[in-house]
Amino acid sequence: MGLPLLTVAPARGLRWIAQGWALWRRRPLSLTGLLAAFLLLAMLLVGLVPLAGTALALALVPSLSLGYMVAARSLQAGGPVHAGQLFAGLRHPRPAQRRAQWQLAGAYALLSLGVMLLSDTLDGGRLQAAMAASADEGAALPDTDALNDDGVAGALLLRLGLTALLAVPFWHAPALVHWGGQGALQALFSSTVAVWRARQAFTIYLLTWGALVALVTPLLVLLLHALGGASLPNLLMLPLALVISAVFYATLWPSYVDCFGEPGAAGATSATPTAPDSDPPPADGA
Repeated sequence: MGLPLLTVAPARGLRWIAQGWALWRRRPLSLTGLLAAFLLLAMLLVGLVPLAGTALALALVPSLSLGYMVAARSLQAGGPVHAGQLFAGLRHPRPAQRRAQWQLAGAYALLSLGVMLLSDTLDGGRLQAAMAASADEGAALPDTDALNDDGVAGALLLRLGLTALLAVPFWHAPALVHWGGQGALQALFSSTVAVWRARQAFTIYLLTWGALVALVTPLLVLLLHALGGASLPNLLMLPLALVISAVFYATLWPSYVDCFGEPGAAGATSATPTAPDSDPPPADGA
């Protein structure tokens, strides 16, 4: 199938964040709840079957990305946002699309496990041990003392770098399967090409996210310390992380539209039928 790749201006990277924020503000509890539901499912999988559960949780990450795009498109059109949208791709009415989504899920899980294994091999498992210790203390990342260890810091940077590279082919791939009707390999290739063509916009997008997280989070922590002492920041860091992550996932939809056009619109990726409760007709405009 022919696939138009649209030209994306560098400034659109900033616009994606603004659009994601605007979408989140329209339905903050629902969009944050999608991520909370996914994390709860992932925790249940890991808790019930530790080894296989980790692989299953990782395999569902592409579904999380697509679920947010489906939810954002629905919200833009005045439709509902619900947890069932997280599985829109895996229950696509066309068997070929469902099969391609499962292939993406399996590939993402295997590659993510490979990144973890490589990191653990290079640092002797010190990063994994530091992250486990931090998790026991309620922190998302190893503390400063752990990061002062060159091996742990290097393994963390390696894991973050490889994960970022892995995100490139999977950025648009689930949506290209879902709405564009592409196979798994074709979708991974198309996503890589699209991200490369829009690399200036994505660079601005990622740098802006990094600046926001680096500047806003410490300021909020200091403010919470001033208002409630030492315990309040720890209590609110998880909700804050959920909100930031929900806004991030809401930006995936405008980035897809800018790269490939609105599904079903003239000159955009070919629309394919989807479950009626997961993907309402598109709204006008991106």
